[in-house]
Amino acid sequence: MSTSEQGVIAVAGGTGGLGRHIVEELVEDCKYKVVVLSRTPNPSLTALGVDVRPIDYTSHTSIVKALENVHTLISCIAAGGDALADVQIKLLRAAEAAGVKRFAPSEWASDTQINTNIEGYFPKKAVIEELQKSKLEWTLFMNGVFMNYLASPRGTGHLQPLKFVIDTENRTANIPGTGNEPVVMTTVQDVAKFVVGSLSLPSWPEKSGIIGDLTTYNHVVKAAERITGEKFKVEYRSLEQLNKAIHPDAQSIMENFYTQVCIAIAEGAKGGFVFEGTLNKLLPHIKTVSVDEFLAHWWTPSGIGKSK
Repeated sequence: MSTSEQGVIAVAGGTGGLGRHIVEELVEDCKYKVVVLSRTPNPSLTALGVDVRPIDYTSHTSIVKALENVHTLISCIAAGGDALADVQIKLLRAAEAAGVKRFAPSEWASDTQINTNIEGYFPKKAVIEELQKSKLEWTLFMNGVFMNYLASPRGTGHLQPLKFVIDTENRTANIPGTGNEPVVMTTVQDVAKFVVGSLSLPSWPEKSGIIGDLTTYNHVVKAAERITGEKFKVEYRSLEQLNKAIHPDAQSIMENFYTQVCIAIAEGAKGGFVFEGTLNKLLPHIKTVSVDEFLAHWWTPSGIGKSK
């Protein structure tokens, strides 16, 4: 590939959510030609100078054509169940055929290879197994829980609002475990910065851990109470209670998803939501937002409703 082609970065799932944040960070960085693979046109991305390429995920030929001259492919696809593995393995095969050099599958949470009980992550493991047999350079981006959920519904950016564990707006918390288990939280904006920063690394580590803040849910509640000036109604669910809440006859692997994530968090390091900050060490110039800073920005009484 020529030097110019090394600067072509494609994002699958780049029209919304985390993918949109990565695309916008790439555009702001101005170092790369940005490609978004999309089933439909996206005028707002085109207006930013993004090359929106049409793709039919059922057609190998279509995917290969869409990946023409692409150096790095980043997947932010959020399909549920087996479809997540199916689509990404198709992307991987097409990337190999198109001469793509680097591929990052859709991870974006915990260390999938440590988690053994989150069925919603099983399709991710299938993709990793295929990557291990591939000649492409690859990495697994992991960032823990998106900190932005602490500011639902206002502060989630392009992510869908989600009140996970803590509902800051209504001053309640339903905490898995004791609340003292460590957990990584990172803003979606910081994740995008690290992903773009990693593109300039001469080689990718297999695991690209991103730590915005290593904290505990008890700390988050105390910080939120201090910043809002109000007490939270806090309930705890033990590992035993969480395990009993699993539906053994679930019709979908996603039916137990959030309960299984809570179990992983309650298990601490064993659950995979604590990991080494690989990219923090490799890209020390990128400064992250802490939980206290994030909460102060969004929930200080005089600052509630800020747009950033």
